[in-house]
Amino acid sequence: MNVRRFFPLWSVLVLSLLLKLILAVWVWDMDCTHDECFYLQMASALADGQGYPAGRGYFWPPGYVAFLAAHIHLFGDTPGTVRITQALLSTLSAWFLFRLGLISGGRRVGLWACSLFAFYPTLVFFAHTLWSETLFLTLLLAAVWLIEMARQHPK
Repeated sequence: MNVRRFFPLWSVLVLSLLLKLILAVWVWDMDCTHDECFYLQMASALADGQGYPAGRGYFWPPGYVAFLAAHIHLFGDTPGTVRITQALLSTLSAWFLFRLGLISGGRRVGLWACSLFAFYPTLVFFAHTLWSETLFLTLLLAAVWLIEMARQHPK
């Protein structure tokens, strides 16, 4: 593997991750607001074995509440640890975009897509909030990448 060839990609990913980790640490114990509080309440109840509260949460992203509940069960009830995980997921999303760009247009397209995603202010902001966008965007990009890989390499 040619290290020089992938240096720009790894530079973008590392700088993006550092930025998101700094922001996550900066807001480590910040109080929740709006949807974040609702997600955390439901996730805490789910992690404690109480299940979903009756009549609540059916119009909210159920997978995100389960993700938070698993996170609370494994790492404790600290929002900061979820923020760190989401910074990692956001960086992984940038990598998936690089891979998709690489497939469709080459290294330059992949690097541009990765860079724009990695440093786009709204997406940087979402990486340290307790909202579902970061998780679902990562899952969506992973699914699209896997579909594209399966299409290119049929059995």
